[in-house]
Amino acid sequence: MKPIKVILTCAGGLESVGKIESLKSVKERKVTVVGTDMDKDTPGSHVADKFYTVPSGDSPDYIDAMLRIAKKEGVDVILPASQNEIISLSKNKALFEKIGTAVACSSHESIAASSDKGLLYEFLKKRGLPYPKFYNVNSIDEFKHAVAKLGYPAKQVVMKPRLTSGSRGFRIIKSGVDEKELLLGHKPADNVYADMPELERILGSGKFPGLVVSEYLPGKEYSIDVLARNGESLIIVPRVRDRVMHGISIAGTVEKNAEVEAVVKPIVKAFGFDYNVNVQLKGSDDGRLLPYEINPRISGTIAAATGAGANLIYFGAKLALKEEIPKVSVKYGTKMIRYWREMYTR
Repeated sequence: MKPIKVILTCAGGLESVGKIESLKSVKERKVTVVGTDMDKDTPGSHVADKFYTVPSGDSPDYIDAMLRIAKKEGVDVILPASQNEIISLSKNKALFEKIGTAVACSSHESIAASSDKGLLYEFLKKRGLPYPKFYNVNSIDEFKHAVAKLGYPAKQVVMKPRLTSGSRGFRIIKSGVDEKELLLGHKPADNVYADMPELERILGSGKFPGLVVSEYLPGKEYSIDVLARNGESLIIVPRVRDRVMHGISIAGTVEKNAEVEAVVKPIVKAFGFDYNVNVQLKGSDDGRLLPYEINPRISGTIAAATGAGANLIYFGAKLALKEEIPKVSVKYGTKMIRYWREMYTR
């Protein structure tokens, strides 16, 4: 088959190496990977075939920078891997189509509705789809009222910014937090607990941020990678998040699960998603699997699907090129374990 060039955005981080290697492992054709990121001195910059530093995805200069790179390199497909970038790229798909570059992302409308946590839960609620109990809050008084309505202090409650990524701002509100134990017994990045007095002090000063307060989901956690076309789920690869560190999955098991698929398919259809989508589910108090986050883009751990026999990141590029997707046999039970590895450069 004809060789292709792809841009993988947000290609600098630790998780990017697996994505790049997935693309370069393709047997049916040569795939040249052009990585872009805000930071050059990263593992991904040395694994990609070419690498460019670019402004932040929400910068007014971002699209022009990406157009220059795509035109210079003769890029066939852009594979967005971060929230800010996919929002900007989805708005400007037509500009890239004019130079012969496809952008593998859903419509801007579906991306905007699923990226804002408040809009996401409202969208699911209005369509009769599963969702956690939640409140969108815009003041300290609304925040305190919502936390109480969700059962605090008898129950734990979750808070997160409406627009965020990478677990930034995520906290579990818990009564009786032992601050000394958190200080001395946990690494700072692993501490997700907070108590109300602390949060009231922090959030009560200055401008109040837009937050979602929702029920705590104590059950089994799944991260599901989906390849979609016009809302149809072509391939679904569910993965149990066995161990998470700093919000990143470092151990997981690919699992065949009909219940997971039954929850995910209507969500993908309702949004009309295309290409790569990631849906995260967790078990509630009463045993239901509820979506708590949807990422309408390549997930950080999509390489686990490649390891299980479904190279979804490459299949996303094939969909953008209007090519047929081969039948795959997912190797359920495949375990992913991440580890630190050194890289030396000069």
